[in-house]
Amino acid sequence: MKNLTIFLVLATICAGAYGQQIENTGNLFPEFRDGTINRVSGKDFNGKINYDLTTGKILFIHSGQPLTLENPEVVTNVIIDGRQFIPVGNIGFMEKMAVDNHRSLYVKWEGTVKSLNAASNSGYGASAPSTKVDEMHITEDGRANTLSGSSHEVAYKNTYFIVQDGQYAPFKNAKGLIKLFPENKSLIREYAADLNTDFKDPYSVRSLLVALGDKLEYQ
Repeated sequence: MKNLTIFLVLATICAGAYGQQIENTGNLFPEFRDGTINRVSGKDFNGKINYDLTTGKILFIHSGQPLTLENPEVVTNVIIDGRQFIPVGNIGFMEKMAVDNHRSLYVKWEGTVKSLNAASNSGYGASAPSTKVDEMHITEDGRANTLSGSSHEVAYKNTYFIVQDGQYAPFKNAKGLIKLFPENKSLIREYAADLNTDFKDPYSVRSLLVALGDKLEYQ
């Protein structure tokens, strides 16, 4: 209990006096979800957790305040609503998504947030607030979905990683994946076209890797 208290105090100090108040507009989950921060020491934190798309940092609620986890080096992984996020050096936290029993796709969720509350010209010499609002969230089945009713717009700029020769190899689109597997250029293009792969959707990218199976060699 003492170690957990020290952990929370350090996190509070890093985030500010009692934790920096964070507006829930640029987070991966529309609300803080039940989760666990698993520490190297074995002293884990259970509570409400989220992931900040704009900073790539883990957020958690302590004493009613959302705080930023500033010391990922003491963390082995973070579970948010059953989904696993791991810290990887300078890359930061990535979601680990199983492709099969021995290989994974790693997703560095990133996004920029733009407020749509700014007034727009109505054409009659006056200004009116924007009403057309779309924001992507993740549904209960894990799929990316577009919802209406948010006052912010999120532009997703995810980077994907697979492990090749013990190193995390990044790609953002079909061209990047082909660069990692140039000998499978035609095959990747064929499968991506057949599956209508959307590289803005991590679940679509995972489906492509599942379909390609052992035709691609990575860890």
